[in-house]
Amino acid sequence: MKISVVIPAYNEEHYIVNCIKSVLLAIEQSCYIKSEIIVVAVKGDDATVNKILEYFSPEIIKVLLADHKCRAKQMNIGAEVANGDILMFLHADTVIPQNSFNLIEHQFKTNYDKKIVSFSLCIDSPNFYFRIIEFFTSIRLFFSNIPYGDQVIIVSKNLFSSMGAFDDVTELEDIIFIRKALKYGVTVKILDEKVKTSARSWYKNGFIRQTLNNRIAIIKFILGDIFGKVKKIKKD
Repeated sequence: MKISVVIPAYNEEHYIVNCIKSVLLAIEQSCYIKSEIIVVAVKGDDATVNKILEYFSPEIIKVLLADHKCRAKQMNIGAEVANGDILMFLHADTVIPQNSFNLIEHQFKTNYDKKIVSFSLCIDSPNFYFRIIEFFTSIRLFFSNIPYGDQVIIVSKNLFSSMGAFDDVTELEDIIFIRKALKYGVTVKILDEKVKTSARSWYKNGFIRQTLNNRIAIIKFILGDIFGKVKKIKKD
């Protein structure tokens, strides 16, 4: 088994190093399961690329450049060049547990091409407000079984390709992908182990405003999905 970690990045110079370090530590803890790390940055985002090259050798991290910012497109670019059996789509402001690769190896021993795996969520802040968000996230997952991208999406490359990769949309590509997978009869497994993701959007926009923005985005997606108006990305 070989795991390809695909990290879409844009203006992530403050987070990308810790993200990659967590992956390297997971590789080390797994007794070096075969792996590769692919970062898909954006042309002109020199700060992120320079930060990667400052800390890591090009032999360790493969850096690709997309024409413009679009997380779905960036992840598809990474997946296309990945040569692993398993794809791990990881946000650049998220760090994974040390035992991640061992957990992934165990999960994909059976039903290899009929399963998607994600982690539970921890938001990187001591503020009690985020414990409330995490609690309601666990409730949402219990009823919907639809993880978001910040919980990491792990899927076999065969299944990912057979599903047509991520849709060319400007947002919510993670939800669209998981919903499509469920329609395919794919099992979605949420692990008890938690990834830790940045709280920056809440601090930047305010707790209430960011939470409302998240809910509004979901409502817009549901309405757009119903009426066939999910926004596609502009073609080059």
